[in-house]
Amino acid sequence: MEGIVVSKIKYNDYTLIVTLITEKNGKKAFLKTISKKGKEQLYFEPLSFIEFNSQKKGTNKWGRIKESKLLYRYPQKNPLIENCVRYFISEFLYLTVHEEENIPLFNFLKNLILSFDDKDYSTILLDFLFQIAPLKGLYLPDELHKYFDLTESEYTESQPLHKIYLNKEELKSINIYVQNAVLKKLEMKNAFQAMFKFYKYHFDSLQKMKSLAILKEVLSEY
Repeated sequence: MEGIVVSKIKYNDYTLIVTLITEKNGKKAFLKTISKKGKEQLYFEPLSFIEFNSQKKGTNKWGRIKESKLLYRYPQKNPLIENCVRYFISEFLYLTVHEEENIPLFNFLKNLILSFDDKDYSTILLDFLFQIAPLKGLYLPDELHKYFDLTESEYTESQPLHKIYLNKEELKSINIYVQNAVLKKLEMKNAFQAMFKFYKYHFDSLQKMKSLAILKEVLSEY
């Protein structure tokens, strides 16, 4: 079976709780026994793409990964940025994906991971945020207007009285991406800001994201 790692938590000195998005079974958590000196721990870094087999015994709610193999090695063109992007995407998935989501999401993520070879990291981030929306059943506001009120899911020419809206520049950046045009650096920043604001409204769990601040800081330097 193939899986994509979205979380690993230390259970004890020799065991990890690994959460994977799998092709057949959606989002599932497994136990994995590890050796402190073994290289296998590297297989369970965020967004690792692996092949594995597992076994479940008795009433234990978690299956146990018996064997695993890394299916893709990231290019490490810029390890610092790459790792920040991987942590952000994997944490986003961990906080928003439900157990039952499987084949379309898995195939999308598999293709996204393989794109690390030939796309820059900002493009990968935006591809992820834009292209996962229909898989989550969400409509993107991609028309040119002054404002989009997220609470009402409607365009408006008047600024909403609350802060939960997208402004003209954010809407413009979304429109540029959807039209497959090239985004300038500021437009990419606006697009990322707009998309995260959009998802944060739809998923309260994203308020807890730890990787966002680090990602913003690292990307601002490049």
